[in-house]
Amino acid sequence: MAGLERSLISNHYLVLQQALVENASRTLVKFNFDNCTFEAPQIRALCDVIKSAPSLKSLKFLFCSLSSEAIEQVCQAVAENKGISSLTIQRNIIEADGIKSLGKLVTSTSHLTSLKLGFMTLDPSNAAPFYQSLGASSSIKNLSLKMVSFAFKTDAWTIFCRGLSHSCGLTQLRLDFSVVDIAQLFQAIDPIQTLEHLSITYPQFGYGAEGAVAVADLLAKPRASLRFLDATRGDFGSGGIGRLSEALKINTSLTWLNLSGNNIRNEGAALIANALTVNATLTHLDVSNNYIEDFGAVEIGKALRTNRSLRVLKMGKNQYGYKHAPEFIRFLESNTTLTHLDLRDERVNEQAATALFDVLKTNQTLRYVDIRGGAYWFEDKSLPIPWTLIAANESCSVQTDDHLRDQIFKKFKR
Repeated sequence: MAGLERSLISNHYLVLQQALVENASRTLVKFNFDNCTFEAPQIRALCDVIKSAPSLKSLKFLFCSLSSEAIEQVCQAVAENKGISSLTIQRNIIEADGIKSLGKLVTSTSHLTSLKLGFMTLDPSNAAPFYQSLGASSSIKNLSLKMVSFAFKTDAWTIFCRGLSHSCGLTQLRLDFSVVDIAQLFQAIDPIQTLEHLSITYPQFGYGAEGAVAVADLLAKPRASLRFLDATRGDFGSGGIGRLSEALKINTSLTWLNLSGNNIRNEGAALIANALTVNATLTHLDVSNNYIEDFGAVEIGKALRTNRSLRVLKMGKNQYGYKHAPEFIRFLESNTTLTHLDLRDERVNEQAATALFDVLKTNQTLRYVDIRGGAYWFEDKSLPIPWTLIAANESCSVQTDDHLRDQIFKKFKR
C-alpha cells in the first residue's frame, strides 16, 4: 500500500483498519504513511494491525506529526513484529521521549536492520542513551539521521560520535544536513570495517579545506569496504583537493564519488583529472556546480583519453563556455567506457554540438547525454541542434529541453 491520504485516515479509518486486518495475513509488505494525522485511538488500532501483519517488512511515516506517545507505541509494535526490518520516521519533529523509545527499540531487537530518522534534536540528556543503543546494536546495517540538530554542539556531537564508533556491522550511514565536525566523525567511523555507503551532504557549518583533507585521510587508509561517498555541498574549496587527489590515486575500493557544489574551481578540477589518469576503480564522478571554467574542463577531458573505469560523468552547471566546450567533448572520441555524460546548463552552442555530433557518430558506448539548459544558447532556432544529435546515434538518448523537443516533433512529423 503506497501512501494513505489524510482524508482516508480521518474519515474512513474503521474501513481502512478492517481492510488492513483482512490483508495482514496475506501479502502486505510495506506501510507508507505520508502527511497523515493520527489521533490516539487510531494509532493504537494501527499498531495492533502492525503487530499482526506477518508479511510486513517496511514501515514509513513522513509528515505525520507523531507524538512521543505515538512513537513509543510504534516502537513497541515493531519490536513485537519480528518480520519488520526497516523503520522510517522522517519529516516528523522527534522529541526527547520519542528518541528514548527509538533507542530502546534498537537495543531490544535483532530483526530491525534499517533505521531512518529525521528532524530531531540531540542534546547531552538524550544523546547518551541513543548513542549507547547504537553501540549495543549489532543488527542495524543502514542508519540515516537527516536534519539532526545537535544542541550544545560539541558535547552532543562528541557523545554521538563516541557511540557511533562502537557500532558493529554498519554498512550504510547517512548524516545529511547533520554533520558538525567531519574529522571527529571520521575518527568515529574508522573502526567500522563494514561501512560501504557514506553520505555527508549539506553540513551544518561547511567543511572547508580541512574537510577535504579529512576525506582524503579516510580514502587513503587500506579500507576495502567503502564504495560510495556523497559529499555534496561540503564547501571543500580547492585548498584541500590536492590531498584528496593523491588519496584517489591509491584508493582501490571507492566506485561512486559526488563532489558537486564544493567550489573546487579550475585548480581542484585539474587535480581530480590528474587522479583520474591513475585511478582504476571509480565508475561514477559528479563535479557539477563547482565553478569549473575552460581550463579545468579541458584537463578532465584529457584524463578521459586514458581513464578506463569511469562510466558516469556529471559536469553540468559549471562555467566553461563556447571556446573550450568543443575541445572537452572531442576528448571523448578516444574514450570507450563512458556511458553517461551530464552537461546540463552548460553553453552547448553550435560548435560544441557539432563536436558532440561527431563523437556520437563513432562512439559505441555512450548511452545517455544530457544537455538540458544548454540548448538555450543555440543561435539558430530554425533547426534545433538536438535533432542532429538524436539522429547521430540511435542507441544514445539525448536529453534536451521540452520546448525544443516540441519543435523537433513539429518540424519532422510531416
